[in-house]
Amino acid sequence: MHPLLESQLQVAADCILHTSAEVIQEGDGNLFYLFLPPAEIQRLAVADLEEWVLAVVDMKRKQLVQQSEAYYPMCFYCWYDGMAGYLSFSMVAATYEHNLPFRRTLQSTNLATVLHEAIFPDSPAYANEITPDTPLAIWKTLIP
Repeated sequence: MHPLLESQLQVAADCILHTSAEVIQEGDGNLFYLFLPPAEIQRLAVADLEEWVLAVVDMKRKQLVQQSEAYYPMCFYCWYDGMAGYLSFSMVAATYEHNLPFRRTLQSTNLATVLHEAIFPDSPAYANEITPDTPLAIWKTLIP
């Protein structure tokens, strides 16, 4: 794993899993970020970030299994928050997979697309002005 991301893996591990019957509370409770200064994140390859995100997913899967009495399938999702300049992650019950807690239209995509946007936020593919009607690219996976 890329050295810039190793310490960030522990930050993700320290995030306590929150469960709630309300999707917004659950999404907010499980929200965490990856923030690296632009000069640092641009030194990474998409493959570096992808390896890290998949390690986080695996870690969250293990945390869910350890909490076996409160365990239920979850939907882990990731998006690039262009306004704040960081990758965002959260988890909600899998039953909300098609109703994630956002107030804008979502566009499901592959993980590499979301990560490319984080590394190269000024690339021509993302140069269009973002409005409330612009779909948010999001990657999601179920953690059974």
